[in-house]
Amino acid sequence: MDRGFGHPAVDWIASCVSFVSLLSIQKAQTVGVLFFILPWALIGLRRPVIAVQEVVRNWPLLALPVLALISTAWSDYPAWTLRAGVQYLVTTIIGIMAASCLKPQHFLSSLFFALALMTILSVALGDYTTAFFANEYALIGLFGSKNQMALFLAILLMVSVVVAADRLQPRLFRLMALAMIPAIPPLLILAKSTSALVVSAAVMMLVPILVVISRLEPAIRPIVVAIGALFVAFIVSVGFFVNLDDVLNVFGKDATLTGRAALWTEAQRQISRQPVLGLGYQAFWQPGNTPAEEIWAHWGLVNKSGFTFHNTYLHVSVDLGLVGLSVLVLTYVGIFLRAVMAVMNGLGVDKLAAICAFSFFLLRSPIEIDVFFQFTIGSVLICVTWVYLAPRRPPRSAAAAGLAVAGAPAGSMQIVRPPPR
Repeated sequence: MDRGFGHPAVDWIASCVSFVSLLSIQKAQTVGVLFFILPWALIGLRRPVIAVQEVVRNWPLLALPVLALISTAWSDYPAWTLRAGVQYLVTTIIGIMAASCLKPQHFLSSLFFALALMTILSVALGDYTTAFFANEYALIGLFGSKNQMALFLAILLMVSVVVAADRLQPRLFRLMALAMIPAIPPLLILAKSTSALVVSAAVMMLVPILVVISRLEPAIRPIVVAIGALFVAFIVSVGFFVNLDDVLNVFGKDATLTGRAALWTEAQRQISRQPVLGLGYQAFWQPGNTPAEEIWAHWGLVNKSGFTFHNTYLHVSVDLGLVGLSVLVLTYVGIFLRAVMAVMNGLGVDKLAAICAFSFFLLRSPIEIDVFFQFTIGSVLICVTWVYLAPRRPPRSAAAAGLAVAGAPAGSMQIVRPPPR
């Protein structure tokens, strides 16, 4: 479909400025938020009809932020819930626009450049700090947190692989991406985030498998995908018989997952208070809330910010109850089904990037929270995965039809040949 993409250079610069600002919010919140939003306002004003149409077309992504906004009605901290809910909704709309109003190669290359720039600056100008809960030093760069540093590195690794494989990207970006790929794993080790390191490795092993499946004859793909699903189910079932302590010891982690077990117990207690609708969006981790204050005091956190339950499903359930959890699970199921159909129909670069990002967030969801906050890269990318994995509609013109082959969007690089007609 011809979406009327604007001037490539303007779009690229605007999105790059936005992503750099988003990655810098930890250091300069007000300025970072302003320059994260303004470029997308510019892009939306240049093609308002397309922006509005795509936001409406992808309305399921709005369900969770709208519910977060509505939870102001029962939150003990309504002013904060209202503010955070509006910001979460704005972040979601920007995520939809990023996937809909930019060509995939422009979106991916601008995201790569922003991540690479911030990584280089973090290594050159950033610092190390004593890792939380552990007497060790970890690289935090310019992000104020080893977990944030590791998250951005993991995303950079995935984006670098995709940009390097995209023949439509400028040669300079492809060479830069190739240079970044071997440099990222040592930095991930320095960031001391086991989840980011292990999950990144798993996603990287998934990439060649997806490419091989996409190169098979269309009639064979469903069989291979079904076998793969059975294999994954087998691995998951084996996990129930594995001694978790032994696995954690391999990575030097304690059996409580560095304090997560106690947080999960508290989360379950909070869920039992308001199981259906929850306490309200971000209404638990608030100064003055006794259970939160006790946790902060226990870990010696004086700034009282940046703390979560380290489990996406428990965290959503605390804030928005079983209703919010159902919305999240249905969204994930929808993305998963779209991913399966994408693999069966042939992968373009945009769909490969989307599957990698979704796999990363899904695998981390039991121990981290990447997609439920305003002004975070995870909340933007989960929207991008939904849009990129949507079934392609027939092009409106003969010119677009000539470019949109094998389900790939006009202008995107195709990593598999279209099936014979």
